[in-house]
This record gives sequence, structure tokens and C-alpha cells, in this order.
Amino acid sequence: LEKHIGTKYESLFLAIFTAVPLPLTGAYTAAILAWVFGLKRWRSFVAISIGVVIAGLIMTLGTIGVIKLF
Repeated sequence: LEKHIGTKYESLFLAIFTAVPLPLTGAYTAAILAWVFGLKRWRSFVAISIGVVIAGLIMTLGTIGVIKLF
């Protein structure tokens, strides 16, 4: 049961972790986490890519003033 729960949410966790625009929560750190935890390579790649796009959108919207970051 624990293995199933872990594999069910691993991609979501990687995407959210990567999407947070803070230091040390980027693609390189997420890739290291995926490797350390032995996650599937293709699913990890897709999740990290989605997270990078979301982080980019957050930072772009914050830069142009659409959202207020702080």
C-alpha cells in the first residue's frame, strides 16, 4: 500500500517542488531528488518540466506586476 501511494503522488510532488520559485527548489534539485528516491526517469522529466514552466509563469507574472510576490 505504501509503495502505491508513493508512486501515485511522486510526479505531483516533483512538479510542486519545482514550481516553488525559491532557491534550491529548481530543476537540478528535483532531478537529484528523483534520482535519490529512484523515481521513473520519464515521469520525473515530465513533472520537473511542468514545474519549471509553472515557476517561470509565476516569476513572469510577478515581474510584470500581475501578481504581488511580497
